[in-house]
Amino acid sequence: MIYSGSARRLVLGLKYGDRTELAKTAARLLMTALGPIRPDAPVFVPVPLQYRRQLRRRYNQSALMARALADLIGPSAIYEPQSIQRQGGSGSLRGLTRDERFGTLADSISPHPKHGARLRDRNVVLIDDVMATGATLSAATHASFAAGAKSVCVLTLARATKDA
Repeated sequence: MIYSGSARRLVLGLKYGDRTELAKTAARLLMTALGPIRPDAPVFVPVPLQYRRQLRRRYNQSALMARALADLIGPSAIYEPQSIQRQGGSGSLRGLTRDERFGTLADSISPHPKHGARLRDRNVVLIDDVMATGATLSAATHASFAAGAKSVCVLTLARATKDA
C-alpha cells in the first residue's frame, strides 16, 4: 500500500497507538502480497528496533506482524525474532536524505551472536511496517546474508512515496 490515507492510519495505530490487535489485519494484507513471492519453508524475521525505542513502545510492530503472518501460514513457517539485532541507536531518520539514511544505517544491523545461525541455509522473509528509502531493509538484508541465509525477500505493509 502507499503510505497515506487509511494505510498511514493503520501503520500509525499499530506503531504508536498501542493498537497491537491491528497486527492481525496487517498480517492478512501481507499474506496477500506474499502470495507470488512466497518461498518454501519461510523464516519470518522482523526488522529489529533499537533497544531504547522498543522499551519506550513496549513492542516491535514488525515483530507482531511477522508473528501473526507465520501463524496464518502454519507449521511450514518459522518465526525468528532474535536472529538479527540492531546495534546502538541511529536516532530518528526523519528528514534525512536517502544517502544520509544509508550512511547512518550501514552496519547498524547484524546477526545475533547466539541466534543468527538459525538463518543458515534458510529462506528469509524480512518484515517491516513502512519502507521509505530502503536503507533499514538493506542493512537487515545484509545481516541476514551474513548469518548465512540462502535467500532474502522483503515484505512491508506500506511504501512511502514522494507524492504521498
